[in-house]
Amino acid sequence: MRFEEVFKSILKDKIVAAAGKNTTLSIHAVSDLFFKAENFIKGDNDVIMVVQGGNVTKSNIPDYDLNTMPLIVNFIIPLIRKNAFMGVLGNVAEKYNGTLEEAAQGSDDGSVTQFRAIYNTPFVIGESQEIRCGTGTIKICTVQWIISLNYGKNAYIKTPSVSLSINGVIIPITHIMRYEHAYAPAYDDYQKFGDKIRTSKKLSAIRTWVFQIAKTTLSEGTKSEITRLIKSPKLFDSVIKGITNDEKLQFLFEAFEWGLELTYTIALQSDYGTITVNHLSISSGIENNSGSYLLTLEV
Repeated sequence: MRFEEVFKSILKDKIVAAAGKNTTLSIHAVSDLFFKAENFIKGDNDVIMVVQGGNVTKSNIPDYDLNTMPLIVNFIIPLIRKNAFMGVLGNVAEKYNGTLEEAAQGSDDGSVTQFRAIYNTPFVIGESQEIRCGTGTIKICTVQWIISLNYGKNAYIKTPSVSLSINGVIIPITHIMRYEHAYAPAYDDYQKFGDKIRTSKKLSAIRTWVFQIAKTTLSEGTKSEITRLIKSPKLFDSVIKGITNDEKLQFLFEAFEWGLELTYTIALQSDYGTITVNHLSISSGIENNSGSYLLTLEV
């Protein structure tokens, strides 16, 4: 079974849920392109959904299941429902865009397929038409939604779930564009007098995490707190706790950029535990017409 058939039912459920309990949507998922809209649209709540999968780009690595597929989703809807329905699609995109999900359907061996969808902005194509509906007529239009899918059974497409812990305050590391980890052990190689084989002794090991993070704008109220914190670093706990999780990391970056000095213990938290950070550095720049930060942590 091609994955767009699996995703079709998932997308249908998301749209119905986003419409809410007060809106009754009857979505007809159609596979046959040679259909008559009159057979499905009987009233203002009927929607025809046609999902067409494009060419699937697969990995060139054997036994590595990573796939990229564009989807074209066409919705044929009553014209009177156009604005409300496009708002529902916008709610789906806002909630699920770029999130990692799992699907068990279509897997004969019981394995789970992970997938991530990028939802582009839906738009109306063509002009409205008039079709027969019961004893009268109804105007319909077509809304097109282009979705990009990344999916696979064993490919690691998950964004790491990590946070900074500063003086016990948890700051989620979000908006990750790129992530790297390096492990660099240092050894002392020596050969004792009379020995034929050299001895290698591990002296230390440095682990480095590098995160490239998309730069976002802060609200004016949050910006005003930066100056207060730089003047009084001891207020860190009370200031940072009053900022939303979405802004905590960006606030911290800008505060460091403008001179904040902290003497608190910093740790990196992940699903595997907590590690004390020995050195933290932050740099900022512009890439692909948008700002980004480079966060480097050494432990």
